[in-house]
Amino acid sequence: MQIDTERLIIKSARTEFAPAITKFYLSNKAFFADSQPLRDAHFFTVEHWVQNLKHLAASFEDDSIYQFYLFEKSNEEHVIGQVGLSGIQRAAFQACFLGYQLDQQKNGCGLMHEALTAIIHWAFAHQNFHRIMANYVPCNTKSASVLNKLGFTIEGVAKDYLFLNGEWQDHVLTSLINDRFKF
Repeated sequence: MQIDTERLIIKSARTEFAPAITKFYLSNKAFFADSQPLRDAHFFTVEHWVQNLKHLAASFEDDSIYQFYLFEKSNEEHVIGQVGLSGIQRAAFQACFLGYQLDQQKNGCGLMHEALTAIIHWAFAHQNFHRIMANYVPCNTKSASVLNKLGFTIEGVAKDYLFLNGEWQDHVLTSLINDRFKF
């Protein structure tokens, strides 16, 4: 699966991306530390990513996780970010959670907004989601800004929502409702 935007190529998980994803996480290790669970050394190995990408590719096929990696058209060998749709619920709910990360060097260029716009369109128009939920720690003003620009609505705050970087952290809860594509 591939989605092209003006500046990006967005590709679903493939084992061949393992070296580039490993490099992405290694080069952003300190930058992502506050927004991730504590990671052991194995997380930052190609072997880990080969196995994880096999799982993610299978999950894409069975409608349980949709994982995408971002490449700039000017450098298709270098992973600059990831976007995932997880926690997928079908039947009466038709919802999922959105997660994303962007290389520290690419922040502030509008690339995540561009990627999320394309992924959200795909999720609503082709996967028939009704609701996409995205949550962020209150101090993450960049996530707050990109979600706001995409039309996400704040629904509340969850105390001690996720255990990140060794401590429980509150999260702002947001969602975007599909009111354009009816199924």
